[in-house]
Amino acid sequence: MSSFGLDSVLVGFGGFKHLKLSEYPELKEFWYGQLEHNAFRSLKHLVVHKCDFLSDVLFQPNLLEVLMNLEELDVEDCNSLEAIFDLKDEFAKEVQNSSHLKKLKLSNLPKLRHVWKEDPHNTMGFQNLSDVYVVVCNSLISLFPLSVARDMMQLQSLQVIKCGIQEIVAKEDGPDEMVNFVFPHLTFIKLHNLTKLKAFFVGVHSLQCKSLKTINLFGCPKIKLFKVETLRHQESSRNDVLNISTYEPLFVNEDVKVLANVESLSLNKKDFGMILNSQYSRVQFNNIRHIIVGEFYNEEATFPYWFLKNVPNLERLLVQWSSFTELFQGEKIIRTEKEPEIIPQLRKLTLWNLTRLQCICKEGVQIDPVLHFLESIWVYQCSSLIMLVPSSVTFNYMTYLEVTNCNGLKNLITHSTAKSLVKLTTMKIKMCNCLEDIVNGKEDEINDIVFCSLQTLELISLQRLCRFCSCPCPIKFPLLEVIVVKECPRMELFSLGVTNTTNLQNVQTDEGNHWEGDLNRTIKKMFCDKVAFGKFKYLALSDYPELKDVWYGQLHCNVFCNLKHLVVERCDFLSHVLFPSNVMQVLQTLEELEVKDCDSLEAVFDVKGMKSQEILIKENTQLKRLTLSTLPKLKHIWNEDPHEIISFGNLHKVDVSMCQSLLYVFPYSLSPDLGHLEMLEISSCGVKEIVAMEETVSMEIQFNFPQLKIMALRLLSNLKSFYQGKHTLDCPSLKTLNVYRCEALRMFSFSNPDSQQSYSVDENQDMLFQQPLFCIEKLGPNLEEMAINGRDVLGILNQENIFHKVEYVRLQLFDETPITFLNEHLHKIFPNLETFQVRNSSFVVLFPTKGTTDHLSMQISKQIRKLWLFELEKLEHIWQENFPLDHPLLQHLECFSVWSCPSLKSLVPSSISFTNLTHLKVDNCKELIYLITYSTAKSLVQLKTLKIMNCEKLLDVVKIDEGKAEENIVFENLEYLELTSLSSLRSFCYGKQAFIFPSLLHFIVKECPQMKIFSSAPTAAPCLTTIEVEEENMRWKGDLNKTIQQIFIEKEVSHSH
Repeated sequence: MSSFGLDSVLVGFGGFKHLKLSEYPELKEFWYGQLEHNAFRSLKHLVVHKCDFLSDVLFQPNLLEVLMNLEELDVEDCNSLEAIFDLKDEFAKEVQNSSHLKKLKLSNLPKLRHVWKEDPHNTMGFQNLSDVYVVVCNSLISLFPLSVARDMMQLQSLQVIKCGIQEIVAKEDGPDEMVNFVFPHLTFIKLHNLTKLKAFFVGVHSLQCKSLKTINLFGCPKIKLFKVETLRHQESSRNDVLNISTYEPLFVNEDVKVLANVESLSLNKKDFGMILNSQYSRVQFNNIRHIIVGEFYNEEATFPYWFLKNVPNLERLLVQWSSFTELFQGEKIIRTEKEPEIIPQLRKLTLWNLTRLQCICKEGVQIDPVLHFLESIWVYQCSSLIMLVPSSVTFNYMTYLEVTNCNGLKNLITHSTAKSLVKLTTMKIKMCNCLEDIVNGKEDEINDIVFCSLQTLELISLQRLCRFCSCPCPIKFPLLEVIVVKECPRMELFSLGVTNTTNLQNVQTDEGNHWEGDLNRTIKKMFCDKVAFGKFKYLALSDYPELKDVWYGQLHCNVFCNLKHLVVERCDFLSHVLFPSNVMQVLQTLEELEVKDCDSLEAVFDVKGMKSQEILIKENTQLKRLTLSTLPKLKHIWNEDPHEIISFGNLHKVDVSMCQSLLYVFPYSLSPDLGHLEMLEISSCGVKEIVAMEETVSMEIQFNFPQLKIMALRLLSNLKSFYQGKHTLDCPSLKTLNVYRCEALRMFSFSNPDSQQSYSVDENQDMLFQQPLFCIEKLGPNLEEMAINGRDVLGILNQENIFHKVEYVRLQLFDETPITFLNEHLHKIFPNLETFQVRNSSFVVLFPTKGTTDHLSMQISKQIRKLWLFELEKLEHIWQENFPLDHPLLQHLECFSVWSCPSLKSLVPSSISFTNLTHLKVDNCKELIYLITYSTAKSLVQLKTLKIMNCEKLLDVVKIDEGKAEENIVFENLEYLELTSLSSLRSFCYGKQAFIFPSLLHFIVKECPQMKIFSSAPTAAPCLTTIEVEEENMRWKGDLNKTIQQIFIEKEVSHSH
């Protein structure tokens, strides 16, 4: 476009105040070029969403004028951006410009490393920033340059969520001087799921926020909110001994006065001591109205409810993501003589994701006055909760009650608690799959229950709910106007007693309103009509055996009319066909079907029954995903060819496994309809062909699956060909091809298919041809992942320029190490290989020194990032001991997984280094005595995940070489460590070297009965607060070694009894 054309385009944007950049792709040509003066003179709000034309930086110096006037910037889903601002300009004036930018929102920018590429202090100031919101920017290292942070006097809100940042403000090179950060208007700070965040600022600093009202810190294990004086000296001494770098908490002691104005505060176990600590005056907490308690994970976790004496004005309490089994234990809060009696203020209690919580308080516990004045309770995802509160608890002031996704609940409240709910106006109970009744009582409880104030009642997705009240007492709802009952298929009655609802005129469902004169009759009629099933989008048929009569009887047109996902598992009531002709209407909406472990099924779809009904119009189905597994009698998916009867043209994914009686997958007439098929996986079945032979067709058949991306055929001993007649198979979009243990199937032909001679399998059979699966020259140009069997390797040695997109190669079923293939052909055939897997082969050494090191391509070795070795029964060594230490394969490897190699004697040679390895997993290697040596352990500076399982002879993870210096071993980036089913393991390491895990967050130790200590030397893991010893069973005794020792002692004691 000419410069005149560009200018004319820009004229129209001069008056824009709001611009969504993605809607104007024509701006691409000059966004990084020379802009006319005042081109965007009025622009205040810029939205940049999914702009693929962007380079690695959004704002370059040519856009300084635009940035000066801009007030709001919203950047989201831009995969190329590495920085937002790069404002360095060698021709810039010495006078600093000032931006009017007030609101900055950055979301889902995977490559973003810096907001400001360089500190802009000589180019532009950002003094007007008031709201900063950054979420899901995993590559981001820090948020603000130092000069920007020092000038943000107008900052009001700071939110950073799920990012990779290590510090909020970046530290500059130079002398370590004291920095004072002053944010006089900052009222809200939220830092969530920042697992790498170490400090607000790594250097010496103070943080002053006199207006701060909300501090919300969650999932930031490396940073503390406050430093508790009593622990300071102890931690400092241990860290000095082990030479661990420590950083200041978010607020140091002199900054704790910030609490004077705080109204909402989140606290984890590490920070909770601060609010209980006597050094802090109660006056500092007088303004706190809302507290969030979370991340209490150890087994002994006791809810510290006695903190209430230090927050006398607390109104809202949220308890989340913790392992408390109960909250209020009935003990009186201990006060000194000088402390006044607490006047309870708590009005709202929210419980969220407390998976081990069994009760709020136990029967007979007097929690008054702590909860007596509660006005609302919200309970979410507390799967172990058996009953909301015992019968001794009353809620005389409760106005709102909501319980969602608590699948351990059978009864919500007792008769006596229900009688106390005189002020309740709203009750919402949802997705509690085991709940049988709301109010539970005995047969002799006949006194009235009057919900004097209840106006709204919602009962939604309660699979086992039989009734609202199980006792025969009358229930009155004088003000009830709205009742919603949805997806409660077993609710036969509302109550066993008389129900009085003066103002109620209908019951609301997804289908509309229902009313039969009174509430009980209405609920009964809805049950008989199966109204609840009408809006089911998901149905597990085995949960409803009572549907047998409906399934094989006359199905009402409104039943299952919205069903999208059907799971049929272990349904003993089924006949030989799953979908009889009367249920075929379900397929008009069904998108996903899973059928598992049904011993009687011989067919899934009864096409034969549909033909007998003489259906004239071909029916279309919406089925997209079909999964069939462990159906021993299944002979056909369709019991007759559905030609002209029913179409399955929307099928995207088909997965069939463990169906030994199955003869084929698709009828012939169905194959032309499979244009949308994306995935085909068949394993452990009796199929002889994928598409059934059409006896009336003698010409060559062309099968075309334009969307097929994944084809996996595994353990199909009877499979001889895709189709047993003469055919071609074209899959131009195929990305993954995995054929494993299909002994009767030839995988490739290696010449032009026109000149290929098909050969007869048995002249006495009707089957005429057995063709290979693919002609290799026509194998899709988009192939990214493929498996090579030992018998096929010779045929592809000279196939260059075919597999240039393949990144993932599986070698399987080789009798000996394919040295020639590895040395001379691998890099030529697969020039872009990144993941290399070897499976189910018989060689003793994978990379022998002789030959391999001389010829193994340096280029391919530098490219391989993932090495996975599975089911290598005879493998003793992966690399021989004299393998070159500087080989690029070792230096560039990032993921290394070894599974089921029972003869493996050593994982790696003793002196090998893995400087880039991030994930290491070893499972079921029975001969390993140790995993790695001291020198290899020292090299694992990038390791993030280490999993070791089912290695029965393993004694230690790290073996210390004799004569080595007693130097500390630091796993700088290790975040996840798992040791499971290691019956001989005595320790992680039995040497004198100290182990330091600065980043360790998760440690699992299961079924390691001989493990007495973690290490015989000092061990530091400053971010670790729990060890998982069983599913959701957390332990912690102050540090790693003490906890392991205590676990071992407890096991010894239990075994002695």
